[in-house]
Amino acid sequence: MASVELGAAWNNLGRNVVFADARCRPIAVFDESVFDDDEPSQYDLDVHAVLDLPGTGTVLTLNHYGMLRGFDITGTPPGRDGVRKAQPAWTLTFVAEFERAVGRLGINDILARICTDFGLDANFTRPRPLRARPRPGLEESVVLVTDSDGAFKHWSAEHWSSLASEVRAWGLDARVVTRSRPAVALGGDGIAAVCAPTPGDAVDVLTACRAVVGLDTGLTHIAAQQGTPTVTISRASSVYFRPWPHTRVVTGTACDDACVAAEAAYAYNDHVSLRGFTPRPRACPADGVCLAGIEPATVAAALQDLV
Repeated sequence: MASVELGAAWNNLGRNVVFADARCRPIAVFDESVFDDDEPSQYDLDVHAVLDLPGTGTVLTLNHYGMLRGFDITGTPPGRDGVRKAQPAWTLTFVAEFERAVGRLGINDILARICTDFGLDANFTRPRPLRARPRPGLEESVVLVTDSDGAFKHWSAEHWSSLASEVRAWGLDARVVTRSRPAVALGGDGIAAVCAPTPGDAVDVLTACRAVVGLDTGLTHIAAQQGTPTVTISRASSVYFRPWPHTRVVTGTACDDACVAAEAAYAYNDHVSLRGFTPRPRACPADGVCLAGIEPATVAAALQDLV
Protein backbone atom coordinates (compact mmCIF):
# COMPACT_ATOMS: atom_id res chain seq x y z
CA MET A 1 0.00 0.00 0.00
CA ALA A 2 1.17 3.52 -0.75
CA SER A 3 1.69 5.92 2.11
CA VAL A 4 -0.30 9.12 2.42
CA GLU A 5 1.05 12.52 3.38
CA LEU A 6 -1.17 14.69 5.56
CA GLY A 7 -1.04 18.34 4.63
CA ALA A 8 -2.83 21.58 5.33
CA ALA A 9 -4.82 24.15 3.41
CA TRP A 10 -5.10 27.85 4.05
CA ASN A 11 -8.36 29.24 2.72
CA ASN A 12 -10.17 32.58 2.62
CA LEU A 13 -6.87 34.42 2.10
CA GLY A 14 -7.80 36.76 -0.70
CA ARG A 15 -10.26 34.03 -1.80
CA ASN A 16 -7.34 31.75 -2.63
CA VAL A 17 -6.62 28.29 -1.26
CA VAL A 18 -2.98 27.35 -0.72
CA PHE A 19 -2.19 23.65 -0.32
CA ALA A 20 0.83 22.88 1.85
CA ASP A 21 2.66 19.66 2.61
CA ALA A 22 3.22 18.24 6.09
CA ARG A 23 6.18 20.59 6.55
CA CYS A 24 3.97 23.59 5.81
CA ARG A 25 5.67 24.18 2.45
CA PRO A 26 3.28 25.45 -0.26
CA ILE A 27 2.90 22.94 -3.07
CA ALA A 28 -0.07 24.30 -5.02
CA VAL A 29 -2.55 27.16 -5.06
CA PHE A 30 -6.15 27.18 -6.24
CA ASP A 31 -7.21 30.69 -7.26
CA GLU A 32 -9.30 32.61 -9.74
CA SER A 33 -6.63 32.39 -12.44
CA VAL A 34 -7.52 28.73 -13.11
CA PHE A 35 -10.95 29.75 -14.41
CA ASP A 36 -11.94 30.69 -17.93
CA ASP A 37 -13.11 34.26 -18.44
CA ASP A 38 -16.78 33.25 -18.26
CA GLU A 39 -16.41 31.31 -15.02
CA PRO A 40 -16.71 32.79 -11.51
CA SER A 41 -13.68 34.53 -10.04
CA GLN A 42 -14.45 33.67 -6.42
CA TYR A 43 -14.88 30.31 -4.75
CA ASP A 44 -14.92 29.43 -1.08
CA LEU A 45 -13.52 25.90 -0.79
CA ASP A 46 -14.12 25.76 2.99
CA VAL A 47 -11.43 23.09 3.44
CA HIS A 48 -11.31 21.01 6.62
CA ALA A 49 -8.97 18.19 5.64
CA VAL A 50 -6.27 17.63 3.03
CA LEU A 51 -4.62 14.47 1.74
CA ASP A 52 -1.64 14.60 -0.61
CA LEU A 53 -1.45 11.38 -2.62
CA PRO A 54 2.28 10.80 -3.26
CA GLY A 55 3.27 10.08 -6.83
CA THR A 56 -0.20 10.82 -8.23
CA GLY A 57 -0.13 14.59 -8.65
CA THR A 58 -3.47 14.70 -6.82
CA VAL A 59 -4.55 16.48 -3.65
CA LEU A 60 -7.83 15.42 -2.01
CA THR A 61 -9.84 17.89 0.05
CA LEU A 62 -12.90 17.40 2.25
CA ASN A 63 -15.07 20.39 3.04
CA HIS A 64 -17.75 21.34 5.55
CA TYR A 65 -20.53 19.78 3.49
CA GLY A 66 -18.93 16.38 2.97
CA MET A 67 -17.71 17.23 -0.53
CA LEU A 68 -14.63 15.20 -1.48
CA ARG A 69 -12.77 16.91 -4.33
CA GLY A 70 -9.70 15.84 -6.26
CA PHE A 71 -7.29 18.56 -7.42
CA ASP A 72 -4.80 17.98 -10.22
CA ILE A 73 -1.53 19.76 -9.34
CA THR A 74 0.38 18.60 -12.43
CA GLY A 75 -1.55 20.43 -15.12
CA THR A 76 0.52 23.59 -15.00
CA PRO A 77 4.28 24.10 -14.58
CA PRO A 78 5.56 25.47 -11.29
CA GLY A 79 5.88 29.23 -11.03
CA ARG A 80 9.00 31.07 -9.95
CA ASP A 81 8.21 30.20 -6.36
CA GLY A 82 7.90 26.50 -7.23
CA VAL A 83 4.17 26.48 -6.54
CA ARG A 84 1.75 25.00 -9.10
CA LYS A 85 -1.78 26.10 -9.94
CA ALA A 86 -4.31 23.48 -8.84
CA GLN A 87 -7.30 22.60 -11.01
CA PRO A 88 -10.35 20.78 -9.59
CA ALA A 89 -10.68 17.50 -11.47
CA TRP A 90 -13.61 15.64 -9.90
CA THR A 91 -16.08 15.80 -7.01
CA LEU A 92 -17.86 13.22 -4.83
CA THR A 93 -20.41 13.95 -2.14
CA PHE A 94 -21.30 12.22 1.12
CA VAL A 95 -25.08 12.39 1.40
CA ALA A 96 -27.58 11.69 4.16
CA GLU A 97 -28.10 8.16 2.87
CA PHE A 98 -24.45 7.42 3.58
CA GLU A 99 -24.78 8.52 7.19
CA ARG A 100 -27.93 6.48 7.65
CA ALA A 101 -26.21 3.41 6.22
CA VAL A 102 -22.96 3.52 8.22
CA GLY A 103 -23.80 5.78 11.16
CA ARG A 104 -22.30 9.13 12.06
CA LEU A 105 -18.57 9.13 11.50
CA GLY A 106 -15.91 11.52 12.70
CA ILE A 107 -13.35 13.05 10.36
CA ASN A 108 -10.66 10.51 11.31
CA ASP A 109 -13.02 7.64 10.46
CA ILE A 110 -14.05 9.23 7.15
CA LEU A 111 -10.47 9.86 6.06
CA ALA A 112 -9.39 6.37 7.11
CA ARG A 113 -12.10 4.82 4.94
CA ILE A 114 -11.15 7.04 2.00
CA CYS A 115 -7.52 5.98 2.35
CA THR A 116 -8.52 2.32 2.49
CA ASP A 117 -10.51 2.73 -0.73
CA PHE A 118 -7.45 4.28 -2.40
CA GLY A 119 -5.13 1.58 -1.06
CA LEU A 120 -3.29 4.03 1.19
CA ASP A 121 -1.69 3.21 4.51
CA ALA A 122 -2.69 6.10 6.79
CA ASN A 123 -2.56 6.35 10.57
CA PHE A 124 -5.01 8.77 12.16
CA THR A 125 -4.50 7.64 15.76
CA ARG A 126 -2.12 10.54 16.41
CA PRO A 127 -1.32 13.82 14.68
CA ARG A 128 1.75 14.52 12.59
CA PRO A 129 2.50 18.19 13.30
CA LEU A 130 3.36 20.71 10.64
CA ARG A 131 6.89 22.07 10.87
CA ALA A 132 6.90 25.20 13.04
CA ARG A 133 9.09 27.76 14.75
CA PRO A 134 7.31 28.13 18.11
CA ARG A 135 7.00 31.79 19.02
CA PRO A 136 8.81 32.59 22.29
CA GLY A 137 6.90 33.98 25.25
CA LEU A 138 3.67 32.00 24.86
CA GLU A 139 4.57 29.01 27.00
CA GLU A 140 2.12 30.02 29.76
CA SER A 141 -0.56 31.47 27.48
CA VAL A 142 -3.94 30.00 26.58
CA VAL A 143 -4.75 31.24 23.08
CA LEU A 144 -8.40 31.89 22.24
CA VAL A 145 -9.76 31.47 18.71
CA THR A 146 -12.91 33.60 18.92
CA ASP A 147 -13.73 34.21 15.25
CA SER A 148 -14.91 31.98 12.44
CA ASP A 149 -16.34 32.57 8.96
CA GLY A 150 -19.80 33.64 10.04
CA ALA A 151 -22.29 34.24 12.85
CA PHE A 152 -23.49 30.64 12.69
CA LYS A 153 -20.51 29.88 14.97
CA HIS A 154 -20.69 32.40 17.77
CA TRP A 155 -19.88 32.31 21.48
CA SER A 156 -20.63 35.57 23.25
CA ALA A 157 -18.01 38.12 24.21
CA GLU A 158 -19.13 37.81 27.81
CA HIS A 159 -18.45 34.07 27.78
CA TRP A 160 -14.96 34.57 26.33
CA SER A 161 -14.25 37.23 28.96
CA SER A 162 -15.40 34.93 31.77
CA LEU A 163 -13.21 32.11 30.47
CA ALA A 164 -10.21 34.44 30.25
CA SER A 165 -10.74 35.49 33.87
CA GLU A 166 -10.80 31.85 34.95
CA VAL A 167 -7.59 31.16 33.04
CA ARG A 168 -5.87 34.08 34.79
CA ALA A 169 -7.04 32.74 38.15
CA TRP A 170 -4.99 29.60 37.40
CA GLY A 171 -1.87 31.74 36.98
CA LEU A 172 -1.89 31.53 33.19
CA ASP A 173 -2.22 34.24 30.55
CA ALA A 174 -5.10 34.52 28.07
CA ARG A 175 -4.53 35.86 24.56
CA VAL A 176 -6.74 36.27 21.50
CA VAL A 177 -5.19 35.34 18.16
CA THR A 178 -5.73 37.99 15.48
CA ARG A 179 -4.29 38.93 12.11
CA SER A 180 -3.44 42.54 12.85
CA ARG A 181 -5.42 44.12 15.68
CA PRO A 182 -3.25 45.16 18.67
CA ALA A 183 -5.95 44.31 21.24
CA VAL A 184 -9.43 42.87 21.48
CA ALA A 185 -12.11 43.90 23.95
CA LEU A 186 -14.43 41.07 24.91
CA GLY A 187 -17.29 41.70 27.30
CA GLY A 188 -15.68 44.90 28.52
CA ASP A 189 -12.53 43.03 29.54
CA GLY A 190 -9.65 43.86 27.22
CA ILE A 191 -7.80 40.65 26.38
CA ALA A 192 -4.37 41.12 24.85
CA ALA A 193 -3.97 39.89 21.31
CA VAL A 194 -1.24 37.79 19.79
CA CYS A 195 -0.84 38.76 16.17
CA ALA A 196 -0.45 36.09 13.49
CA PRO A 197 -0.64 37.87 10.12
CA THR A 198 0.35 34.88 7.97
CA PRO A 199 -0.51 31.17 7.99
CA GLY A 200 3.04 30.35 9.05
CA ASP A 201 2.77 32.78 11.97
CA ALA A 202 -0.48 31.13 13.02
CA VAL A 203 1.16 27.69 13.09
CA ASP A 204 4.05 29.09 15.14
CA VAL A 205 1.69 30.68 17.69
CA LEU A 206 -0.60 27.68 18.01
CA THR A 207 2.40 25.38 18.46
CA ALA A 208 4.07 27.51 21.12
CA CYS A 209 1.20 28.23 23.50
CA ARG A 210 0.19 26.26 26.59
CA ALA A 211 -3.27 25.46 25.22
CA VAL A 212 -5.94 26.61 22.78
CA VAL A 213 -9.67 27.13 23.18
CA GLY A 214 -11.50 27.90 19.99
CA LEU A 215 -14.59 27.66 17.89
CA ASP A 216 -14.88 24.75 15.47
CA THR A 217 -12.79 26.44 12.79
CA GLY A 218 -9.51 26.15 10.92
CA LEU A 219 -7.09 27.57 13.49
CA THR A 220 -8.51 25.32 16.22
CA HIS A 221 -8.04 22.27 13.98
CA ILE A 222 -4.44 23.32 13.31
CA ALA A 223 -3.78 23.59 17.06
CA ALA A 224 -4.99 20.02 17.52
CA GLN A 225 -2.83 18.88 14.61
CA GLN A 226 0.20 20.46 16.28
CA GLY A 227 -0.33 18.44 19.44
CA THR A 228 -1.28 21.50 21.48
CA PRO A 229 -3.88 20.83 24.21
CA THR A 230 -7.06 22.01 22.49
CA VAL A 231 -10.69 22.50 23.50
CA THR A 232 -13.14 22.91 20.61
CA ILE A 233 -16.45 24.72 21.07
CA SER A 234 -18.67 23.05 18.51
CA ARG A 235 -22.20 22.85 17.28
CA ALA A 236 -24.03 19.59 18.00
CA SER A 237 -22.51 17.96 14.92
CA SER A 238 -18.80 17.85 15.76
CA VAL A 239 -17.68 15.77 12.78
CA TYR A 240 -14.33 17.59 12.47
CA PHE A 241 -13.29 17.02 16.09
CA ARG A 242 -10.35 14.61 16.32
CA PRO A 243 -10.58 12.54 19.54
CA TRP A 244 -6.95 12.47 20.56
CA PRO A 245 -5.63 12.44 24.16
CA HIS A 246 -4.79 16.16 24.00
CA THR A 247 -8.19 17.28 22.64
CA ARG A 248 -11.62 17.87 24.12
CA VAL A 249 -14.91 19.06 22.61
CA VAL A 250 -17.82 20.92 24.19
CA THR A 251 -20.94 20.80 22.05
CA GLY A 252 -23.97 23.04 21.91
CA THR A 253 -27.63 22.20 21.56
CA ALA A 254 -29.21 20.93 18.36
CA CYS A 255 -29.42 23.54 15.65
CA ASP A 256 -32.71 25.33 15.06
CA ASP A 257 -34.82 23.83 12.26
CA ALA A 258 -34.56 27.06 10.31
CA CYS A 259 -30.77 26.92 10.58
CA VAL A 260 -30.66 23.30 9.37
CA ALA A 261 -32.90 24.14 6.42
CA ALA A 262 -30.84 27.19 5.50
CA GLU A 263 -27.61 25.20 5.65
CA ALA A 264 -29.05 22.45 3.46
CA ALA A 265 -30.19 25.06 0.95
CA TYR A 266 -26.74 26.70 0.98
CA ALA A 267 -24.78 23.47 0.41
CA TYR A 268 -23.34 23.25 -3.09
CA ASN A 269 -22.35 19.58 -3.12
CA ASP A 270 -24.24 18.97 -6.35
CA HIS A 271 -21.94 21.39 -8.22
CA VAL A 272 -19.25 19.44 -10.02
CA SER A 273 -18.55 22.20 -12.55
CA LEU A 274 -17.97 25.69 -11.17
CA ARG A 275 -19.23 27.36 -14.34
CA GLY A 276 -21.82 29.96 -13.47
CA PHE A 277 -21.52 29.29 -9.72
CA THR A 278 -20.83 32.03 -7.18
CA PRO A 279 -21.02 31.15 -3.46
CA ARG A 280 -23.18 33.28 -1.19
CA PRO A 281 -22.16 34.56 2.25
CA ARG A 282 -23.29 32.17 4.97
CA ALA A 283 -25.75 33.33 7.61
CA CYS A 284 -27.62 31.71 10.50
CA PRO A 285 -31.33 32.61 10.77
CA ALA A 286 -31.21 31.66 14.46
CA ASP A 287 -28.23 33.95 15.19
CA GLY A 288 -26.05 31.07 16.32
CA VAL A 289 -28.04 30.39 19.49
CA CYS A 290 -26.98 26.73 19.54
CA LEU A 291 -23.73 27.71 21.28
CA ALA A 292 -25.32 30.22 23.67
CA GLY A 293 -26.07 27.57 26.30
CA ILE A 294 -22.45 26.44 26.62
CA GLU A 295 -21.30 27.81 29.96
CA PRO A 296 -17.76 29.15 30.48
CA ALA A 297 -17.43 26.86 33.50
CA THR A 298 -18.00 23.81 31.28
CA VAL A 299 -15.31 24.94 28.83
CA ALA A 300 -12.96 25.79 31.70
CA ALA A 301 -13.41 22.30 33.17
CA ALA A 302 -12.52 20.70 29.83
CA LEU A 303 -9.46 22.96 29.56
CA GLN A 304 -8.32 22.25 33.12
CA ASP A 305 -8.40 18.55 32.29
CA LEU A 306 -5.67 19.22 29.71
CA VAL A 307 -3.42 21.78 31.41
